[in-house]
Amino acid sequence: MITMTDSLARYVLVAGLVPFLAMRIYWHTQAMRGRPRPKNVESVGFKLVRILVALPMMVIVVSYLVDPSRYAFASLPLPEAARWTGAVLLYVSIAWCFWVNHALARNFSGMLVVYEGHQLVDHGPYRRIRHPMYTGFVGLMVAILILSANWLVGLPPLLIIAVVMWHRTPREEDMLLEHFGDAYGRYMERTGRYLPRLG
Repeated sequence: MITMTDSLARYVLVAGLVPFLAMRIYWHTQAMRGRPRPKNVESVGFKLVRILVALPMMVIVVSYLVDPSRYAFASLPLPEAARWTGAVLLYVSIAWCFWVNHALARNFSGMLVVYEGHQLVDHGPYRRIRHPMYTGFVGLMVAILILSANWLVGLPPLLIIAVVMWHRTPREEDMLLEHFGDAYGRYMERTGRYLPRLG
């Protein structure tokens, strides 16, 4: 069996994250094409905090990808099997996010906004989960933590996505309830927020 070294983990991460970022950019540009720039309903303060927190996190992740040895002091003593599990979870999460974006198509937006002609998406992963994109992001961040076996590289992104989910999800659902009315209320009754509803 091939040993999961820090160098191999770096290549596995790059091979997954590059197409993931390309996919995100593609769907964002597709969704924005021909549409006026929307007003973001998020507060300026929260956007500023998100930028101030996310920027150092991105620097750390990129720096790790360039030279993992810089972060050896923050390494986690994970078994070999766990790191390979992280690699599998990384690609499963990326494939999940591809499916989510494909289901959203032109309804995708990185901001809390409803466009004219916006449709209530209830197919694909949205058939049973209201916020499958967040589910995919959590899987992705957990995969980075396990695969890198480094708390400084993996833990901050996981904490950031948790805060974003806590802050944005209720506002997103209120916005969609206001726009779609009873149709979204019925949709909420039959779906789970981040995981399928049991029973």
